Amino acid sequence: MSLRRAAAGAVAAALAAIVLGGAGTAVAAEDPAEIVIGHSVQGREITARHLGDPAAPVQLVVLGQMHGNEEGGRKVVTELLDSAIPAGVGVWVVRSLNPDGYEADTRVNAHGVDLNRNFPAAWREQRRGTQMWSGPRAESEPETRAMRHFVERVRPAALISFHQAFDLVDIT
Repeated sequence: MSLRRAAAGAVAAALAAIVLGGAGTAVAAEDPAEIVIGHSVQGREITARHLGDPAAPVQLVVLGQMHGNEEGGRKVVTELLDSAIPAGVGVWVVRSLNPDGYEADTRVNAHGVDLNRNFPAAWREQRRGTQMWSGPRAESEPETRAMRHFVERVRPAALISFHQAFDLVDIT
């Protein structure tokens, strides 16, 4: 079994254990629904694909890539797309919030903003001119606004964001 498949399986098992207390039967997603949740600075689509039961009382969001040069999470969510989803759970998979950064193989979006630091929670302008610039104001970037609107609409029980640089996973 590949490391990516093991990681995706571990995420699915962890989601089931956290949300369902270890109970429930896994079900395979049939034809996942994909929607456009927004566009990047350069007009690339940001999409979310739904797996599992769309009417499930528990919805989760899994973000594979916040920083364009961190591809590890994209690989994990690709494996997740082929995984069985626990009954009673819906999972929204966003492969990349930063398609411009991915195409340019850089951490930041096309405006040079670190999207991770552009969300409004405890926002402050920091590190202008670096790969960690938070932007001129909270939610100044279309990618950040797209994710906020999407999360407000889906209202997930949890959002899991993969980050590769320090081998960590954020659960918020």
